Amino acid sequence: MYKIDLHTHTCISDGNQSPLRTLVRAYKSGVDILSITDHNTVNQYIVLQKQIKNCNGKNKEKINKILNKTKIIKGIEITCSYKKYLIDILGYNFDIKKMQRNLSKLNKNLPNKNEILRNGFLEIIKKHNLKFDISLLDNSSTLSSIFFEEIKKHKENEHLFRNIYTLKQFLQQLNNKSSPFYIDLSVTHPSLEKTISCIHLSGGLAFIAHVGRYSNRLKYELDNIIACGLDGIEVWYPMHNKKMQEYLLNKVYMHELKACGGSDNHYISEKGNCFGIGCITVPNINETKWILDSVNAKKVK
Repeated sequence: MYKIDLHTHTCISDGNQSPLRTLVRAYKSGVDILSITDHNTVNQYIVLQKQIKNCNGKNKEKINKILNKTKIIKGIEITCSYKKYLIDILGYNFDIKKMQRNLSKLNKNLPNKNEILRNGFLEIIKKHNLKFDISLLDNSSTLSSIFFEEIKKHKENEHLFRNIYTLKQFLQQLNNKSSPFYIDLSVTHPSLEKTISCIHLSGGLAFIAHVGRYSNRLKYELDNIIACGLDGIEVWYPMHNKKMQEYLLNKVYMHELKACGGSDNHYISEKGNCFGIGCITVPNINETKWILDSVNAKKVK
């Protein structure tokens, strides 16, 4: 049995540690096969390569030992839109240079996300008569976190914040159509079909991530989503209970897909955000055989 974690994040997107530190933690956790799937970028692998190259002496020996134990499958997590919902697609085993070019094409001519966020937040403030310093929204680089922190400051706004304790939970509300904080950001993301095509054109495989986190409406759409050209499903995930795992695995069997799993580790200690690296178990079955085959193919090359 191999310990596998094909869903992790670093400080290159929204994680808390560098790619090299993430690799070292994976090794110390006994992970045999790792993928760093930062959001909408492959720069984590360029940074990791530089970090490894800069190691020398005993550190170089340690890194070589780690790389002999913990093998890496290149990965990415791309947020895209499907029927005005936002979903995440994991891409694996792609060519980095091709992915960089195709990502650039994928995101070309998309509407400005900050503009839509700012207008959406202004509408929410007006609609719910919230206490809020509107001038803070002039800082376009961190609009969501600024809005979240400012709105939490005032007791007058507490009625809208039941069970929302962290920024991550708040960000999920932006994509929840029944939430008072819902903003339609789908137009600022590429379509599901174009995202899958981007991964395939880069030589990779496309998997839908953490289905259990989406609304029931999207879960009912899973067959249609698969029909858009997916290669597999992330079956094993910290928030997927046994019933959800069985449901997703049945979809894998039904559509003759591949399966994967990962922790979604960000190394963030804030409550609700931290899943330990290597914390889930990916079984050794035919539908996960592609993972080991990917590592062995690199050895042959």
